[in-house]
Amino acid sequence: ADIPDVVARGKKGTVRTLYECGLASEMSFWTESQLFMLVLSFLVKAAVAIFLLAALPAEILDFLPIFVVALSLTWVVLLGYFFSGLSNCFLVLSFLVWPVTALFAHLILGDRIRQPDAWTLMPEYVISLTFFLFFLGIAKGLVLIICRSINSLLSCLSRKGATGRMHECIR
Repeated sequence: ADIPDVVARGKKGTVRTLYECGLASEMSFWTESQLFMLVLSFLVKAAVAIFLLAALPAEILDFLPIFVVALSLTWVVLLGYFFSGLSNCFLVLSFLVWPVTALFAHLILGDRIRQPDAWTLMPEYVISLTFFLFFLGIAKGLVLIICRSINSLLSCLSRKGATGRMHECIR
């Protein structure tokens, strides 16, 4: 799909897929919001993340390496997806990495995952996953703010070209 068409359909509310809806929303947000507001909201999120990092007990933060391993394996599988000519087999495997990593979490954390038992530790696991996803969102925001800043600072390039480059960064 052509990116301007996706943005136009998103503004009209006539998107064709859930992916297109999310993509149109992200493109509108990151290209139409003021850079100052984007930076300010990023700084607030970063402050919340630092507070959470200080407030959450170490028992919850112990689970973060599981998600780092899952994300790393997902990237490897997605690399296979691109090298295989966009094979859906690799795309499906990229989603299956996450639950499989949870099954092998005892190899990453050792006996910590077994004491007292996995079901008792499930709230800690869920809180840790939420915290990890929050940090991923902050990292995405930082990358997109840097892209937006570079596009804004390059005055020799046209405004329309900068918006197109920003859309490519988001995509």
